[in-house]
Amino acid sequence: MSENPSGAAEAAPGQLASVLLEAALLKKRSTPAPASSGLDKIDSAVLHGGFRYGEITSIAGVSGIGKTLNSDVAFIDSTGSFSPVRLRDIILTRLRKQIRPSTLQESGYVYEKAPDDAVARDEELLTEKATVMLDRVRVMRVFDFAGLVEAIGEVSEICERRLKLDEEKKRKLSARSRNTTGEVLDSQDEGDEDDKDGDAANVETVDESINEAEDSGQATCKVRIGSLEGDTAAIGMIVLDTVTNIISSLMAKSQVQVKGHALVTTLIRPLRHLCIRHSICVLLVNSAVSLNPSNSPTYPRRPQDNASIFESNAGKPALGKTFSYLIDTSVFLSQIPKTREDAEIAFAGGNARQRNSVGVFEVLKDKSGTREGQWALFRIINGVSLRGAY
Repeated sequence: MSENPSGAAEAAPGQLASVLLEAALLKKRSTPAPASSGLDKIDSAVLHGGFRYGEITSIAGVSGIGKTLNSDVAFIDSTGSFSPVRLRDIILTRLRKQIRPSTLQESGYVYEKAPDDAVARDEELLTEKATVMLDRVRVMRVFDFAGLVEAIGEVSEICERRLKLDEEKKRKLSARSRNTTGEVLDSQDEGDEDDKDGDAANVETVDESINEAEDSGQATCKVRIGSLEGDTAAIGMIVLDTVTNIISSLMAKSQVQVKGHALVTTLIRPLRHLCIRHSICVLLVNSAVSLNPSNSPTYPRRPQDNASIFESNAGKPALGKTFSYLIDTSVFLSQIPKTREDAEIAFAGGNARQRNSVGVFEVLKDKSGTREGQWALFRIINGVSLRGAY
C-alpha cells in the first residue's frame, strides 16, 4: 500500500462488483457441502444443511449431552478424554446409516432372508472400515494456551503443504498439456515466493501468540498422539475439545481478564484465517454455566439473562459475550422434560430417575442471521447415535 507525503496510508483501490462476484462463486464451488450433525431434522430445519465449512462454530452444553461430532479431522484434546473406541463406534453408526446393510437378498423375483453369516460378514467389513477411518483423525493433546496455539500452527503447516502439493500437481498437468503443443513453460519463481510469504506471515502470528502466553506465565508442555512430520493429507475439520479448559483460566482473575481477552482474540484470528483459506469446518466444544435461580433474592434472574428460548432452561454457554462475538455460530445443547408429566415431576422436586428428558439443539447466534433462534429436539441412543425425540 502506497503512502502520501503526510504519512497517512492511502485507501485500497476499488474493485468491480463483477470481479468480486466471480471470486465468490469460485470459492463457493470449491467449498465442501456442510458437515452433517447426524440427524436429518437438525441439518435441514435448524442448520440449513449442516455445519458450514469456512466458519467457526461453538457447541456449548453440559457434560454427556453429545457435543462431540466427528474429510480428515484434527482433534485437539485439552481434557485427556478422547476415546478412540467411542469415535470408532460413532463412525460405525454413521456407516450403518449410510450403507444400511440389508438382511434380505434377492433370489430371482423374490426376496428372502439372508443367512446370518452373511450379515455377520457385512458387520465385520463395516467394523474394519470404521477402524481404518481412524487413520484420518489426527489427535493432538494440549495443556495450555501456548500448546493450543502451537497445535493450530502445525495444522496450518499441514494445510499449506497440502496446498503446495495440489498446486504442483496442477503445474505438472498444465506443463504436460503445454508440452504437447510445443509451448515454453512459464517461470514458477513468483508463485513460490508468494507461498513463502504466506507461510512466514502464519509463523509470525503463531510465534507472537506463544510469546504472549509465555509472558503471562502459561506453561508450554504439550503431548501429541501421532506424528505430523511429513504428513500432507488434507484436513477438512478441526475439533477442539474443549475450548473452555484453555480460555477460562485466562479470565479467572480480574487483574488478567483484559490480557485474557486479548489472547483469545489473538487465538481466533489465525484460526479464522485458516478455516477460510482452506475451507475447514471448525467446531469449538464449550461448556455451560448455570444462571442465577429465578427466585434468588440477592441476584434475581432477569429476562435478558436467559440465553435459551426455553425459560425453564437455567443455563448458558461459558466464556461470556466477548467469545460469542469472535465466532460465526453459537449452538447450545440442553435438556428439558419430555412430557407434561415429566415436567410436573421435574419442577415439583420429584425423583430425577422417574422422569424422561429430551435434548434441545438450539442456535443462539448466527453470523448470517438465517439460523438464529432455530431449534430441534433429539435423543442420544447408546451414546453414539442421534434420533428424533418423538
